[in-house]
Formats: sequence, C-alpha cells, structure tokens
Amino acid sequence: MSEELRMRYEEIQVSMASRGQLDEFLPPHLWENLRQRLQRIYRKATGEEMSVLIVEEPTP
Repeated sequence: MSEELRMRYEEIQVSMASRGQLDEFLPPHLWENLRQRLQRIYRKATGEEMSVLIVEEPTP
C-alpha cells in the first residue's frame, strides 16, 4: 500500500471512530489522532477554545 493511501485509510478510520461507526478497535498508533479530533469537536461545540481532553489509561 502506498504511503499516501495508508495515510488516507488511517484518516478514515479516525473519522469513523470519532462518530462511533468503526466496527473494530482503532490501532493504538491512531489514539492520539482520535483524541485531537474529539478535542476539536468539543471545542467547537462548547466554545471553550482552550479546553483540553485528556485520556487516561485505567489502572489495573
């Protein structure tokens, strides 16, 4: 798969995950991309331009 095609595929995965439409788990290397996308959505929806979404892994 070409680099350009791979990048587009990953963008689509993150987009689908942000809408709850991804039928599989998002690969870990895309988690930060998802967090940033959700943060942009949150900021736009609330008007809180400086808000930061933090994702914490559960402790065992």
